[in-house]
Amino acid sequence: MPNTIVTPTMIARESLMILKGALVAAGLFYRDHELEFGDSLQKGDTIHIRKPAAFVADEFSGTTNIQNISESKVPLTLDKHF
Repeated sequence: MPNTIVTPTMIARESLMILKGALVAAGLFYRDHELEFGDSLQKGDTIHIRKPAAFVADEFSGTTNIQNISESKVPLTLDKHF
């Protein structure tokens, strides 16, 4: 019976298959906006992140109070590239 020599390429290929099967966190992130930004962002670019509207909870006194919706944006400068 001939010997089977394990090469670093075979080890790396098998390790990559095991690693892909063990990835959990990547499937938990919302990635639908990935095409909107993609690889076009560079270091120094500024993006705007929407903040959700904030409402005040008042005690119910028989009538409802209408509150205005005001969403805001926060600028984020990409100053580091990992």
